[in-house]
Amino acid sequence: ELEAALFGERAGTYQLDFPVTDRKLIAAEVGDFAAAVRDGRPPEVQGELGLRSVAIIYALLESLHAGRPVSVAEVLSGEVHAYQELVEAAG
Repeated sequence: ELEAALFGERAGTYQLDFPVTDRKLIAAEVGDFAAAVRDGRPPEVQGELGLRSVAIIYALLESLHAGRPVSVAEVLSGEVHAYQELVEAAG
């Protein structure tokens, strides 16, 4: 219901600019999380899977920054974090 309100009937076929799409996807995730808390159910994407998904992207970014392959485990453990430090310093 929330995704239909944000994207229309066929969420897989929208043609929106990236910033608009990104905001709507985040709104859908936050909306699902709030509904999960309210309804006493697990969210569609649970924390561990979400963390791992973000760590995969950060492993790619850390790898580009380090000039070597970086594993997801290195990101999850905090062993490799130079790119993340740049992000935080810019904020």
